[in-house]
Amino acid sequence: PRAPKAYAADPRQIVQVDDQLHAGSWLANRHDAVNAQVTFFITDADSYPFSFPDASPAGTMDVISCGRYAIHDFYPVVAPLKPAER
Repeated sequence: PRAPKAYAADPRQIVQVDDQLHAGSWLANRHDAVNAQVTFFITDADSYPFSFPDASPAGTMDVISCGRYAIHDFYPVVAPLKPAER
């Protein structure tokens, strides 16, 4: 997420997560994920399918095609992020 974070007005608004919803810790400020309110994911063909816990927002998710990327928007539901793994 380094390039998008460089252009964001508030870089804390972009949090990298893995497929299990652990906040990213590689080339990212771990503090950005503290209390993050994530309501959408951006994926591409190389992304692993993400796994929501039992209280899944997947049923309310809109998927928007945006070139090679897909935006998975589940606003107003907030994704329950897990702490970064080491």
